[in-house]
Amino acid sequence: RGILYEDSYICPKCDCKKIFVWMQQTRSSDEPETKMCTCSECGHKFREYQ
Repeated sequence: RGILYEDSYICPKCDCKKIFVWMQQTRSSDEPETKMCTCSECGHKFREYQ
């Protein structure tokens, strides 16, 4: 799920640099979208807020 990025993001759990990223609206509509990230190696899920 999402687009696979290499070297743009780093997994905080295993330091892998191959991360699937997609955007999702998690707060009210006037707030920016949240980047949802999943590591392709260990499956760890994390978020990046803008």
